[in-house]
Amino acid sequence: MARVTLTQSAQNDLLEAWLYVAEENQQAAELMLDAIEKEAHTLLLQPLMGRARPELADRVRSWPTSTPYILF
Repeated sequence: MARVTLTQSAQNDLLEAWLYVAEENQQAAELMLDAIEKEAHTLLLQPLMGRARPELADRVRSWPTSTPYILF
């Protein structure tokens, strides 16, 4: 079964985003991470969603989440 794998850089970015949002509202920070995780799992079902990003690398796509963050 396919699964979401986060690079170390992505894990660091999520931690920094959580810390930033949690300074004002920890619940909002948790909801934000939940939304990103849910959308990442949706991409497992539809891996060709989003925009092709050949300028970054072969087979890279980007997907704007419902948060201020973009999944690659």
